Amino acid sequence: MPGLIENLLNLSVRQNGVLIPFRALDAALANYTQQLIIHHHDDNYPIGLIGSCLTIHYKGYYLLLCCRHQLRNALEGGLYEDVGLLDRDGGSHCTSAGIRYFAEGNENDLHDLAVFDFTAPCNERPHMKERFLNINEGQPDIWRNQVVALIASGFPLELQEYEMEKKHLGIAQRNIYCEPAPQSAQSKDTTLMLIKPIVPMDYNPDGLSGGGVHMIYQFNDEFHVGLGGIIARANANNIHVMKIDRIMQFINSWL
Repeated sequence: MPGLIENLLNLSVRQNGVLIPFRALDAALANYTQQLIIHHHDDNYPIGLIGSCLTIHYKGYYLLLCCRHQLRNALEGGLYEDVGLLDRDGGSHCTSAGIRYFAEGNENDLHDLAVFDFTAPCNERPHMKERFLNINEGQPDIWRNQVVALIASGFPLELQEYEMEKKHLGIAQRNIYCEPAPQSAQSKDTTLMLIKPIVPMDYNPDGLSGGGVHMIYQFNDEFHVGLGGIIARANANNIHVMKIDRIMQFINSWL
């Protein structure tokens, strides 16, 4: 697989009809995986970092996808309305249009999904819209046969720099090249896909949950990139992904 990546470096990959040089692909895709924050309403400790999220634009809605387990410890009695994104000026930009998730008591990993509606905040701050990935209703279900590589993105918590006294925030994002795990290693849960980093992570992956996963696949003699899903959980050698087709089923049922 590393040899394949080297071969791809000289090629371009098609995303939403646009050709992107492979060398620039991970940087382009990383724009849609954001640092998830919570606003503390405290001048001395204004925000907290709670991992990663994926932002998408779908059917006119601007949506933020993450995992509920990221929120449970971070909120500690706070409000979902305090969860949001960093704005250009470094301040927080919180959702005001609500959150959707599955009912409590479910055991399926997909039921850890949380979807925030950022449509109203984005209409108030149009510059935010460029950070949301445009996706179509039909996302390709091509995991098993045509995927040649994947790029998973996120913000490992141990690599972030947050100096509260200086009010300095240093953001460290990681883009991880992966390959699909063998079929024998896949979960019986069809909402999930197991992928494996080509080079094992040498840092604590805590904080990657919610980050975007993009698939590089071959179709009609061209390489394409498509959204694969979001990271459900990870360790140094394995990343479990909530598949995008199941995520979209949930979003469609809500919309």
